[in-house]
Parts: sequence; C-alpha cells; structure tokens
Amino acid sequence: MIFRRGGGKPPVEAPQDEEITRRVPRFVEPRPAAEASIPPRQVVPPAPPPAREPAAPETDSDEPATRLVGRMTRRPEPIAEAPPVPAAATAPVPAANPADDPVVGWLVVVDGPGRGASLALGYGMNQIGRHTDQKISLPFGDEQISRSGHAALTYDPVSRKFFLTHGGGRNLIYVAGAPILAPTELVGGEDILMGRTRLRFVPFCGPSFDWQD
Repeated sequence: MIFRRGGGKPPVEAPQDEEITRRVPRFVEPRPAAEASIPPRQVVPPAPPPAREPAAPETDSDEPATRLVGRMTRRPEPIAEAPPVPAAATAPVPAANPADDPVVGWLVVVDGPGRGASLALGYGMNQIGRHTDQKISLPFGDEQISRSGHAALTYDPVSRKFFLTHGGGRNLIYVAGAPILAPTELVGGEDILMGRTRLRFVPFCGPSFDWQD
C-alpha cells in the first residue's frame, strides 16, 4: 500500500505483513512433555473364555462314569488279578511214584498246636522244622520250634533202625524227659518233645519188614 503526503514527496511504502511477523515473536502454546512422550494407547481385545469339557453323565452305580469326548466311549474292562499263591504251594512236592519215596514210619502230634496231625517219614534223613520246605513240616504256630533243622529223624535201610539227632540250634529236643545231645536210637512208641509240641514216633519199617524185601 502507498501513502502520499503532499504534492511531490515520494511515496512511503508500509511494512509488509511478513516483516511485521518477523519482528514480533510468535506465541506458540507449549505442548506438555508427558503428552508428547506417551504413545497412543492401544486397545487389546479380551481373551476368549476357555472351552469347558462336557460334564460326565450322572450314574447311580458305583463304577466311574464314562467320559464323553465328542462321542460315547466304551468303559474299560477290569483287569483280573492273579489269585494269591497259597503257602502250601511252597511245600515239598511228593514223588509222582510213591515207590520212589515210600513211607517207613510216622510222627503223630499228640499234644500242642496241630494236635491230631500225622507226618510221614521216608528213607534217609527227615529234617524237622516249622518251614514248609522241611521234610517234616510243623507250621501249626509253635514259635519255639526252629524254622529249619530243629531236629532230624533218620531211617537207615541197611541196619533198619531209626535215629533221632539234634539240629545244632539253641532249641532242644527231649525224649523221656532227657535232652537229645547225640544220635539216639528210637524203637517205637517214644514221645519227642519240641517246644510246646509233643510227637509220638510210630515205626513201620524195621527188622521184620522193609520195602527192599
């Protein structure tokens, strides 16, 4: 814009808006530092709830209910348990042919646990004890009898005689009230005391008969 004053004076040019702006400092509203440093908030969608397994059907029986997984499944078959092995299975197995181990006499329980039982004697040495692996087994509950080798009753087919010997343990055996400390011949009818058990010896073989005749 040009202003004229008087007649011949040169025109005076007014300062442009750009120069005025350059001379007068512009006021800019400062931006908060916290607002400038905080990134825009991101909205995270909520996670979907976990899928629930179908509930098992109710049943009135004591057996566990079959689970449903998409379709009905078969109830597992119960596993049959093996029956327990009886203690008698560990006892010595008798000979298939009785002639291989013939009876030469008996010991009969006349007093104490197992009263009324009879046990057969065979050729050679017959070990006496509570365990079932003994030739003469006395598993009737008399804890004063050794598990194995409490005593031995031997039949000698050459002399056709019976001999009673101690097994070597701390538990003693008695015949006619006397302890047996050395091999003692038995002729028949003797009572043998072992712990609380009394055994009567009944011979079958002897001078008048033997299976070798």
